[in-house]
Amino acid sequence: MNVKTNQQDHLQSHFLNETMPFIIHYPPNYEPTRKYRYLIAQDAQDFMQFGRLFKTIDRNINDNKLQEFIVILLPYESVKIRAQRCHPNGSEFLLYQRFIAEELVPYLDLKLPSFQDAKSRFLAGVSLGATLSIALCLRYPSTFGKVCLFSPFLDEDMLEKFRTQTPVTLVVSHVYGTQEHHVDTTFGNPDCDFTTPNQHLEKIWCENLYYSSWTFEGGHTWKNWQQELSASLQVFNEKEF
Repeated sequence: MNVKTNQQDHLQSHFLNETMPFIIHYPPNYEPTRKYRYLIAQDAQDFMQFGRLFKTIDRNINDNKLQEFIVILLPYESVKIRAQRCHPNGSEFLLYQRFIAEELVPYLDLKLPSFQDAKSRFLAGVSLGATLSIALCLRYPSTFGKVCLFSPFLDEDMLEKFRTQTPVTLVVSHVYGTQEHHVDTTFGNPDCDFTTPNQHLEKIWCENLYYSSWTFEGGHTWKNWQQELSASLQVFNEKEF
């Protein structure tokens, strides 16, 4: 019985001092009496328009290629605010993490029929959204257990943290492009190299039993990320890769 599809919701954030909207997408044949795992992803409008996230997830679930979970998408108000909240040097980087982990997650745990443990809470993001997602995993290892990364922005400070602070139980799917050496970003860097830092991250994590990484032949675009979406989402199945 498919009770719902998409639902608009919002939450007043003490840390950000504003009302934060988000979208909840329920899986096909959703049953409110069952318990579900859930995914929190950044950049709602981009994931829906360019990533076709909901259609991709529903198709994979209907084809028995993906186990059911609920999706929570967080939109961004502007590229400037997105950078403030998702860039490691952004003025609200830590506050935004606190909103997600300390305000949004408790709210979702009460609202949704969910399994309330780290292995049942997922994160996903592209570019700065991926940066924010992996930072959350490092800061809140008992809250988030799986993450799907598409071409994250990485600086030296973050790479050093990954060498020493990555939880050994974290399950990661990591994909990036071979032609992301010169990216004009929305956060002020006109020639940013994404490929090399992501190669470094792959070397750091390659010994991790729960880590899977691959590249695509292309640049820093949604066309490429969308093509890798179905394969990347397999990290969220109960059976690990």
